[in-house]
Amino acid sequence: MGAAWSFFQEGDPAAEAWVHDKALAVLQGQAGVVAAAIRRKATTLNLDSNQRAKADRAADYLLNKRPYLDYPTALTNGWPIATGVIEGACRHLIKDRMDITGARWGLQGAEAILKLRAIRSNGDFPAYWDYHLAQERHRHHDSRHADGVIPRAARRPSRRAAPIDFPAVVIGKLELNGYVIERVHEQGKLLGVRLLESEAPVHQRHVGAIDGAANIRDSHAGASGGRC
Repeated sequence: MGAAWSFFQEGDPAAEAWVHDKALAVLQGQAGVVAAAIRRKATTLNLDSNQRAKADRAADYLLNKRPYLDYPTALTNGWPIATGVIEGACRHLIKDRMDITGARWGLQGAEAILKLRAIRSNGDFPAYWDYHLAQERHRHHDSRHADGVIPRAARRPSRRAAPIDFPAVVIGKLELNGYVIERVHEQGKLLGVRLLESEAPVHQRHVGAIDGAANIRDSHAGASGGRC
């Protein structure tokens, strides 16, 4: 503490003992009392303004920072009071992320990034992300329904048509890519189209597809009275 050199000669062992007593008092939450004692000692020794400058500077610091010198609370809770740990955390948590080249930050964006960085550094990100997803679901889904219960969608009746029992009246056939496509009619009405696997050898399927296309075209024209 620089204030000691206002009262003692440099190298005086008594200065160290005096600083030790005052430091313990500050750690016990008596910063204001220590500041008052320093000023009173300077006044008692009738020091001029130059001689008591360091003492007054130390007293001013203790009074101005008194709200932040609640060491008893910090020590009781096991919080660090040395600046090394705090400065290291500031560098790792803030400077390493916010001071990257080319970065420009607004207040809200910087605050959001620092919160996420703190959560990640503390190893709490998986738990936070589960909470985040749960809140998103509640905000966008659960809260929009009575009692927070999302109703299930009603089953729609099937629109799939019943299978047709074809009477095997085939008036057109097309063979394509290994399959046979047949047009099935009954009494001039188209009942449907059925797909069968071709039994022809691979080298004949392409020719069969061309002939089948012609057959379907001709048969369709005949069934509809010559209209395509």
